[in-house]
Amino acid sequence: MDRLEPNGYRGRLLEAQRAVCDFLEGGPAYVGVSWGKDSVVVADLVLRLAPATVLLNCIVQPVDNPENAAVRDAFLAIHPGATLYESTVWCHRDAAGWHQTGTLEAAFAAFVEYTGIDRYISGVRAAESSKRLLTILRNGMVGERTCRPLAHWTARDVYFYAHTHGLPLHPAYAMSMGGHYDRGRLRVAFLEGKAGRGMGRLELERFYYREEMAAIERGELPPHLDGAVPGLPALKLVSTSETS
Repeated sequence: MDRLEPNGYRGRLLEAQRAVCDFLEGGPAYVGVSWGKDSVVVADLVLRLAPATVLLNCIVQPVDNPENAAVRDAFLAIHPGATLYESTVWCHRDAAGWHQTGTLEAAFAAFVEYTGIDRYISGVRAAESSKRLLTILRNGMVGERTCRPLAHWTARDVYFYAHTHGLPLHPAYAMSMGGHYDRGRLRVAFLEGKAGRGMGRLELERFYYREEMAAIERGELPPHLDGAVPGLPALKLVSTSETS
């Protein structure tokens, strides 16, 4: 199915490319990446047009999906000259467990304070949720500080672009209970998020990431973070054209 070009795809691709070019004419910007399919596609699209554009991945621990790093490494193998920052923050922990409130905002703020770049390109699509549809209807594809080049893309558009450009896809997109859940609705950025638990997400995470979820729900560190020190935020330059 991914090899079949969706109807109207070329027009939406051209629209997205024009949106990126128009937005970047207004000044520097970064591409927000979560290593989900939409952000991988928008990052590739932007880097093909403007290779110097910075990528930013905001990581919230200990709930970051443990396989995101593998997608990152595969993507950087395709774009070895890309400049990627990782802004890592930790959830707040108390007797009730881990709490994400304000963590993403803190991760973005640390990057903006360091680089001074507060304009960003997002991979959000109107088809993902009614909230995102309303946002796009209200603000359009290109605003003063935000660009949404994939605003009108379908999930099939995203998978087709990824296939034709040989982009890596997160293994969670195959974690659909044997096709029971819609691949276009699966999410990969965080585990155990209280937002977005619909579409069977919580059940899927507990099935496919049972050890990680069990630890997180107990307020502990998942196995892959054994020995990590919670509570230390960090901004890290992962890859740059000067060092690649």
